[in-house]
Amino acid sequence: MPWLHLKDLASLGRTCRALAATAASLNLLRANDIARGLERFPVPVFNIVDHVLYPLFSYSPFSILRSSPPLLPWGSLSRPPHKTPSNARPPSPSADICPCVASNSGQILESNSATNHSQLCMEADSPPISKRQREMPPLCGHLLEGELAYDGDSRLHCLSMSSKSDEWVPSNEFLSIIECGPACGCSLRCKYRVTQHGLSVKVAVLKDHLKGWSLRAMDFIPKGAFVFQYAGELLTTMEAQSRQRLYDELRKTQAEFAPSLMVVREHLPSGNLCLRLIIDATHVGNVARFVNHSCDGGNLQPCIARLSGSPIPKLVFFARCDIGEGDELTFSYGDVHGCETHPCFCKTAACKGFLPFEET
Repeated sequence: MPWLHLKDLASLGRTCRALAATAASLNLLRANDIARGLERFPVPVFNIVDHVLYPLFSYSPFSILRSSPPLLPWGSLSRPPHKTPSNARPPSPSADICPCVASNSGQILESNSATNHSQLCMEADSPPISKRQREMPPLCGHLLEGELAYDGDSRLHCLSMSSKSDEWVPSNEFLSIIECGPACGCSLRCKYRVTQHGLSVKVAVLKDHLKGWSLRAMDFIPKGAFVFQYAGELLTTMEAQSRQRLYDELRKTQAEFAPSLMVVREHLPSGNLCLRLIIDATHVGNVARFVNHSCDGGNLQPCIARLSGSPIPKLVFFARCDIGEGDELTFSYGDVHGCETHPCFCKTAACKGFLPFEET
């Protein structure tokens, strides 16, 4: 029964009292925790608009390949088995000390290769990096431009250091972060693995009479704090185009259908495209699929996180400002407005009236 669609579950629940009780129990589980126990905090669902449940999907804290097997059914609180990458280094004897972290003097302790600086880490309180170090490939715990990524509280340094909201990083710019990964010998407790722990704040899914489903903070979130990654199925461009055509057809007949297909494009300073990351959270995903668009940039800063030794980057979000309890979590879907198809209800002073849209 945990695998059944909502309509099939409701039909089966009408056959006898025992099945009705089981169906009611499963629906209660879905409402109490949309994450099925796979996150640090439960994610409740509240709907005071109507009696329609949120879209049925398989929850995954992290992105998966399209060919990956289905995840756990509802009612199971066991985590999927963790697979160790073939190129992963053995964990450090001390879980709290990264073997590739520099000493207090800022000198490198060790590396796999004398020329592979992308597998090196530096102490957060080490001296400012020199011009020579800036010319090297980025180090773990740093931005792609070479600046330190996190402060002592594991918050995004370029956001937490600013004292005013108008000093935010522009919402249409994606910061690139290098973190420790399979190529490093440190554990998940390493301070340069900030984005690798799933949902880090308390949130809830709420239904809005105009926007539909939305995501709100259930606790205070300080500026610069990591919030979550955008998880889903990783697609190729051809797969994404095929799904987009299918979703466009479904939209014509199903008013409640809302696909969650995200296309991230990263450009070099020259303007050339260097990354095209496509994540579809429609069928498999996490809480990020419920985050709505805001024309003013919203309160979430999108970033690209790359793990040392992993070829596939991640789309992650940090708080662009202090976010209060009850505030809706939003970010800018983009600046492309070539097709005025879907109205925008962000209600900000910068609202353009329609959601961003671009051909996949």
